[in-house]
Amino acid sequence: GLLYIGHVNKGVSIFNLKDQSVESLDFEKTKGGLPDNEIKALFCDSNDNIWIGTRKGLAVYNPFTKRIRHIRLASQARNGIEPFVYSIKEIKGAIWVGAESSQLFILHPVYSTDRDIQQIRTILPFYLDRGNNSSVQSIDRDEFGNVWLAIYSGGIAFFSHIDPFFSVFPAHEAMPGLGKLAAVTGILLDRDNSMWLATAGDGV
Repeated sequence: GLLYIGHVNKGVSIFNLKDQSVESLDFEKTKGGLPDNEIKALFCDSNDNIWIGTRKGLAVYNPFTKRIRHIRLASQARNGIEPFVYSIKEIKGAIWVGAESSQLFILHPVYSTDRDIQQIRTILPFYLDRGNNSSVQSIDRDEFGNVWLAIYSGGIAFFSHIDPFFSVFPAHEAMPGLGKLAAVTGILLDRDNSMWLATAGDGV
């Protein structure tokens, strides 16, 4: 198997557990295919493509063809620049990308016969309305099909399978009396379908 390691400023290392060899991906070696050397998120999809979240956007790497491509989000971003990507999750064939400034992107990729990404059919942007200092740190889905998002300094967001289909907790009207919101950094669904929230400084 292959172990993918994201670094703070050296891109991605790919460690081959069988022969102990190491391959590296960085901005220079990939000629910009990897948009930045600061890596925040790594995710392997159902076709074994490796999605890479960086300080300056999103990339996807196919370990079979060894092709890496920069997936451009700037045209859909609120400020028109490639966002800092914090979290990546595959849900029903779509790739959910959590980013800085309360942004979420849902990508629908088209795969070729060799499981490589042929194209991105659609990119749906969402603004979670928690300001520029909030970021989507974690994404998970429960057994009912609801999607939960951990928002740093912004509570949690919730995509439901029934109406209302989208909510952010706490609601804006409740926020003045709540003081500083918890910095939710992670979400985990356990076997009993309970959702655990990890925070920065406020426990679980």
